[in-house]
Amino acid sequence: QEHIDKVFEVQHRWPAAFKYEASMLQQSILLADSLVHHPHSYELERLPASINTSYDEYFPSLTVDGEQLFFTRLEPNEASLDFWDEDLYSSRQNSESWDDAVALPSTINSNKNEGANSISTDGSELFYAAMYGQQGNMNIYRAEYGNQQWNAPRPLSTAVNSGQWDSQPCLSADGAMLFFTSTRPGGLGNSDIYVARRDSNNVFSVVERLPFPINTPGNDQRPHFHPDGKTLYFSTNGLPGMGGSDLYKTQLMENGSWTKPVNLGFPINSPKDERGIFISGDGKLAFISTNRKGGMGGMDIYQFDLPQSLAPGITSYLKGT
Repeated sequence: QEHIDKVFEVQHRWPAAFKYEASMLQQSILLADSLVHHPHSYELERLPASINTSYDEYFPSLTVDGEQLFFTRLEPNEASLDFWDEDLYSSRQNSESWDDAVALPSTINSNKNEGANSISTDGSELFYAAMYGQQGNMNIYRAEYGNQQWNAPRPLSTAVNSGQWDSQPCLSADGAMLFFTSTRPGGLGNSDIYVARRDSNNVFSVVERLPFPINTPGNDQRPHFHPDGKTLYFSTNGLPGMGGSDLYKTQLMENGSWTKPVNLGFPINSPKDERGIFISGDGKLAFISTNRKGGMGGMDIYQFDLPQSLAPGITSYLKGT
């Protein structure tokens, strides 16, 4: 703090980018000090060996009833151990824990990378990112579940899939909005968060970049829009925080504006990169991926009871036949 304060005592015509970064650092020092002295109380619970392995597991998403978990695993390709492949897996909750995770079928998984998924509330639609090369180096695809199987995926419209990197989709509970991350031209930083709206033809056609300070001159990623229909969690290194990328929460107001993002605090955030959080439909459990000590190797998926101050709105759902 002493050194960064001295920077501002020197009256130079700093470039705007330098001023922004120096101001961010100054604010982060004060915020991090406050967060460390007022930590949240929670205990991380690593998901069992039926899900976590010695490889990397990350980007968890659940159906709204919490009974089915989808996630990404990075593991060696069977054809060549020098090549690592991202694939999608799913697991169902049983009376005691989680069933052994199984890879999604070959209609979804291939020798290309698939990951960063979002499952619809009823489990009938799966949105995910893949490097199939149709439009850019990463595109978003949609697959439907029918006749007890996942059907062949289709790429989303060119309004969503640009010639750049488009990934990390998150479908709203009503299926009308799809949040995602993109490096397309016209953003505020290296990557920004966008929302696409589904029209009457079932096509995501209208795309809007979320405003500052959700999007910043930094990397803004991994949106998670909770089923309460108003609370958005995301990751960025462009706002004051603990260091690296931190997790934040903002809410959509009735007039269409967003509240000022709130840092999720310490020790949920750390000097490392925190790049994604998923909140259960009832708002009680949080799921994150981390490579901290005590794991099974690489990135593992953990859950913890979400502090009430960080929880979304109360939700309920109806399930029937």
